[in-house]
Amino acid sequence: FGYKDNAMANTNFVGDFEAIWLLTKNGDFRLRGYNQTNDRYFTKSTLTTQGIGIMYKKDFDKWNDLFRWFLWKRAHKKEEKEDTSSSSPASQTKRNDH
Repeated sequence: FGYKDNAMANTNFVGDFEAIWLLTKNGDFRLRGYNQTNDRYFTKSTLTTQGIGIMYKKDFDKWNDLFRWFLWKRAHKKEEKEDTSSSSPASQTKRNDH
């Protein structure tokens, strides 16, 4: 959790902050909420930006590990798709007709 005060804005009630909650023990899934003061030079309409979101984070030590993980996920997703299509009632009637 962090808090950063903006000395230039005297109307900020909350100030800038970012809060991150770990949803899983290993930290792969996280919930993030934030409030940020916008630079008045770039934006003229809103002075602050707020947001909340769910993040997924995966760390890799080598590029090779990243590609291996990506290919494994892709193959696993393809297997699941084949399993669901082969267990559907329409595909079972087709197999029984032959």
